[in-house]
Amino acid sequence: ARPNVIDLQINLSDLVLSEFIDNQSRFFNFQTN
Repeated sequence: ARPNVIDLQINLSDLVLSEFIDNQSRFFNFQTN
């Protein structure tokens, strides 16, 4: 069974997006303090 490429891409983009949001919120907290 070969891996589902679409699932992999979705998981990867979810990972990147959550990392990005995490960094954004850290930056925002840094700015407000």
